[in-house]
Amino acid sequence: MEQMECPECGNEIESTEDLEQTEVPEVETDDDSFSLHGSTDLFLCSGCRKPMGVGRS
Repeated sequence: MEQMECPECGNEIESTEDLEQTEVPEVETDDDSFSLHGSTDLFLCSGCRKPMGVGRS
């Protein structure tokens, strides 16, 4: 795995152990309404909680 650096706080991220993982809903919008389609993992910097990316299914 390549190393990443958080652009917000400079925290070096070497593995998923350096990230916080949370689940967020997937939504689809249509005009003024929306519908839920499931959820996906969102990975946050453990130093400042800046979103770093989403997981792939």
